[in-house]
This record gives sequence, C-alpha cells and structure tokens, in this order.
Amino acid sequence: MNARIALTLSALAALSAAAPNMAEAAPRARAAVSIHQHADYEGASQTLRLGSYNMDELSIGNDQLSSVKVPRGLSVVLYEHADFQGDTRTLTADDTFLSDFNDVVSSIVVSKASASKGRSASIFQHADYEGSAQSLAAGSYNMDELSIGNDQLSSVKVPRGMTVVLYEHADFQGDTRTLTADDTFLSDFNDVVSSIVVR
Repeated sequence: MNARIALTLSALAALSAAAPNMAEAAPRARAAVSIHQHADYEGASQTLRLGSYNMDELSIGNDQLSSVKVPRGLSVVLYEHADFQGDTRTLTADDTFLSDFNDVVSSIVVSKASASKGRSASIFQHADYEGSAQSLAAGSYNMDELSIGNDQLSSVKVPRGMTVVLYEHADFQGDTRTLTADDTFLSDFNDVVSSIVVR
C-alpha cells in the first residue's frame, strides 16, 4: 500500500513540475495570425499558422485582405502577387487597415519574429564566401540596395532560424530560390540575383 502511495505521489510531483512548461508551450502552439476581408477585423477571416500561403490557399480570396491580427512573436510578410512576388509589407503587430496595401495581397508568409531579431544573413560575390560581401538583416532588398552589385551573388550564409528568398529580377520578380542554410555556391542560380527578401 505504501509503495503504491509513494508511486502516486511521485507521478503527481512529475506532472506538477511539467505543468509550467506545458502552460508555456500551449500559447505558442495556439499562436496564429488572423487575416480579415474588411477593416477593423470584419468580414470573412482566415487563421494562418507558421508557413507560406499562396493565392489558392487564401480562403478570403485574392486581393481581399484589409486588416490583420499578429500575435506577439510572429511576423507576417504580405506579397502583392501570387508566388510571393511583387511589392511587400511586413507586419509584427495588429493592423486595423492596410491603407496603401489594401485589397492587393495575393500571397503571405507567417514566421517567428524573434527568429531573426538582431541577426543577419550574409551574401557574397564569389563562391565559398569570397569577394565583396554584404550583411542583410530581416527585410526586403531591391536591386539598388545590393552593394555587391546586380547579378553578382554566388554564395550565402544563413543563420539558423532565418530564411533568404532570392529573386531573379528586380522588384522581387522572376524565378526564386529559398535558402534556410548556408550555400557555398548557388550553382544554377549563380550571378542572376537582383532582389532579396530576408526573414
């Protein structure tokens, strides 16, 4: 009988110790962005967890987004066109009305805002991280913002938890490559990059 009581007490103690961690994990697991068809979070809505959502995955429709709720710790990149192309807006807090970006969104990426805080990717002119280099914090970089030059990129260092999207043309157009780890040589995407998104 005493052995059974001791075993039960031991199990209860283990559950009690784990409870704070479980409580902390629950909000993180539930954290999600909500997108809304109209301003002030009205109209049709959709919940988006971490991931990439192309035009056909937006249930509120294409070119319909007007307001967004962004939980603390998450980041949302809104793209003007499908396939994560065109102009972008990055949100890390709620926005009741997207003003100049209203009813134009066709694809969306949701990621952890803290993953890239205080860190940056590095791009290099030559393979094996040689030649001219540039550090890029989270954000969007068009052709005129790439100090190594247009169509010059050959290798990239990507810190853990960050993502780098390379675009073939300026204004975030054309073919793309997405990197989540270092790449010593871009092979078939060498010397063709004209714009970059880091998140």
